[in-house]
Amino acid sequence: MEDEELKQLEDGNELIEDENSNSLDGQSIEEEKIEDTGVTEDDGDTFSQVQEEDAPSKEDILLNILQEMKNNLDTAMSLLGEYDNRARGVSIHSGDNKTSKVLEGVFAGDGMIGADGERYDIPPNYASKSKLIEGDIMKLTITSNGNFVYKQIGPMPRKRLMGELAVDEEKDEYWVVVDNNKWRILKASVTYFKGYSGDKVAFMVPQDGPSKWAAVEHIVKNDGISEESL
Repeated sequence: MEDEELKQLEDGNELIEDENSNSLDGQSIEEEKIEDTGVTEDDGDTFSQVQEEDAPSKEDILLNILQEMKNNLDTAMSLLGEYDNRARGVSIHSGDNKTSKVLEGVFAGDGMIGADGERYDIPPNYASKSKLIEGDIMKLTITSNGNFVYKQIGPMPRKRLMGELAVDEEKDEYWVVVDNNKWRILKASVTYFKGYSGDKVAFMVPQDGPSKWAAVEHIVKNDGISEESL
């Protein structure tokens, strides 16, 4: 009986040694694999850090999205003819062997800014008589013989105010003043009404939004006699 127990104990020890040996062999194999790859835990941390540094920021992503949107819009506008003269408010009319150019624009106080980006001088007498204010939509026809014909096609909403005429003789400029606000007015309007500094001025400005220029309706003289309205 003792011999059998001793033999079993020896067989058990041999089994434990074999298992330990297999475990050590497996560990050696794993270490060999790690050595073969050449990657350590520190290397993995460094690689992750490099990935984070190379990753685009939110700002870069947004800029890329906006740039892509702009490119798509440019393409769509080009396909729709946005850059064609007619789409920009400029058209060419031909007939009877004569060619005229027609473009729209916006009145800017003493001239028109055309859809082509150019500035066109409007005769002061016409602007004064028509009581044009900033923002009015204009149409300019340039005839084949070089005549400029203006027409107001889109008046802005207006409001009427009362102020006092102020004259800067050195600069030859004319203003209408209300409290701490002032607007530039055309000299043609003042000379038509024979206005002088201190006279009361009834004038119009855009109903909404600020403006630098005003249109004179009439001038009331200091002596109470009103000049005839335009």
